[in-house]
Amino acid sequence: MLRPGVSPPVPVRWGFSTRQDPEGSLPRLALHQVHGCAVHRAEDGVQDGDGLWTMEPGRRIGVRVADCVPILLAGPTPAGPWVSALHAGWRGAVAGILRIGVARYLAQGGDPGRLAFAFGPAILACHFEVGPEVLEAARRDPAWHEGLVFFF
Repeated sequence: MLRPGVSPPVPVRWGFSTRQDPEGSLPRLALHQVHGCAVHRAEDGVQDGDGLWTMEPGRRIGVRVADCVPILLAGPTPAGPWVSALHAGWRGAVAGILRIGVARYLAQGGDPGRLAFAFGPAILACHFEVGPEVLEAARRDPAWHEGLVFFF
């Protein structure tokens, strides 16, 4: 039961699609993905970057991936629901695209304890090899610990 004067939550619909979904059901192309970590507010037109966020009701956003990780974030803010779609390749991941996406949510007044997330399908280490430059880049991240070597 809601307290008097508190609006009910606005439902947010989110999920993952595949190339087999009808073209008309997918969000329009809004990003020229560059394997970086720029996360933009969704606007009309195509922007260079690897993440979008919006608080605009009805605006559909998304990213396209092959072997990279799609990440969806959603949470309430004082101004209404907030959603984001991120494209996390290894370059964006080690450069902090997830932290940047979360920072966009916090900048809108979001509570990190109420932020929901989903990681989509991606290639696994058993099917993909990376060079030493990937491990070196990952080790520069302040959150790195050697137990993560297994994933590389």
